[in-house]
Amino acid sequence: MAIARAELAALTIAPPHSLDGYARDKSDIWSTQPDGSTTRQDVLARDGKNVQDEPDHCQPVFGTWYSVYDDTSVTDVAKATIDHMVPLAEGWRSGADTWSAGQRKAFGNNLKDPQLLIASESANSSKSDSGPADWKPTNHAFWCTYAKDYTHIKSVWKLTTTDKEKPALSSMLDTCTNPNGPLGIALRSPASASVKWAAITARVAAGAISGYLPRCGGRGSTRRRVIGGSLPPGL
Repeated sequence: MAIARAELAALTIAPPHSLDGYARDKSDIWSTQPDGSTTRQDVLARDGKNVQDEPDHCQPVFGTWYSVYDDTSVTDVAKATIDHMVPLAEGWRSGADTWSAGQRKAFGNNLKDPQLLIASESANSSKSDSGPADWKPTNHAFWCTYAKDYTHIKSVWKLTTTDKEKPALSSMLDTCTNPNGPLGIALRSPASASVKWAAITARVAAGAISGYLPRCGGRGSTRRRVIGGSLPPGL
């Protein structure tokens, strides 16, 4: 909680930049990840339950996905949309308009931080490219985590905030009165999955494992197989 407050306090307040020149395509979303799957496929596999792939492919076709924004579950993979915690347009308004193409691609396909999460079609449509000054999850139990993760993304990527967004985030952080959420409910968050994913990619980069490739045709509970190495317990 102290970290979130510190990150929020450090965010620079600035007028939003113009959306002139903005296009989602400039973030090259759902590009191919080092494991050979697309970003969307990896998020579906990472955050789903009992996920099964199309035979001989990395595309999930069956499973259950939890949309924490509205506390609903989705069983049709076509309706399990992937949301950017900090919308791409909001990122552009907050400083991404000055980034290189590589930086925007990294932001749009970020599996390291809690930037990508499952959302139902209705929740994703409702949120659109709005930030917390104009939109909040209907699931109030998620407000604490939402504010923490949103603030963290802006902090990590050195994005600005506005004089309306900053107090909105602060008021949502006020709901963090219980480690399991304001209603005492343990929440599923993309953060824990992202931490696990970051640990794996770090070990690949360090040469501890030579590859981390999709086990297509039915991930089961492990979802991935390690090539040329081993993962520590818990990964």
